[in-house]
Amino acid sequence: MLTSTRVRRVEMSEAGMNLPLIPVPESEEGINALRTEIDQIDAELLRLIKRRTAISHAIGDARRHLGGPRVVHSREMKILDRFRDLGQPGVDLALMLLDLGRGKLGRSRPSSSVAPTVPSAEPSVQPPPS
Repeated sequence: MLTSTRVRRVEMSEAGMNLPLIPVPESEEGINALRTEIDQIDAELLRLIKRRTAISHAIGDARRHLGGPRVVHSREMKILDRFRDLGQPGVDLALMLLDLGRGKLGRSRPSSSVAPTVPSAEPSVQPPPS
């Protein structure tokens, strides 16, 4: 929604983000070029997030095998502080990254050779109450 985007943009600019200057395109071709760049950035972000998650899992496994905690809260606070430059959306992003990296605490992760299962998006059908 456009209104929501404007509100979000104000929140982010108030956080003191220092965005690079991108010239506003004056044609459809210019818009398409920027969209292509966004698509390339998204692909790179996904690659990096997957790599970050795998590294975090390896660190958690190593800490567990060495007898330490899987989660180091002081480290997580430093990560959250780093993302505060993006305002609340940045904190939300950092929390998502931390969640991906730590997995569900107390639950073992599937081994890297086995793909995790994703629950079906289809709702389960329940018989009507009698």
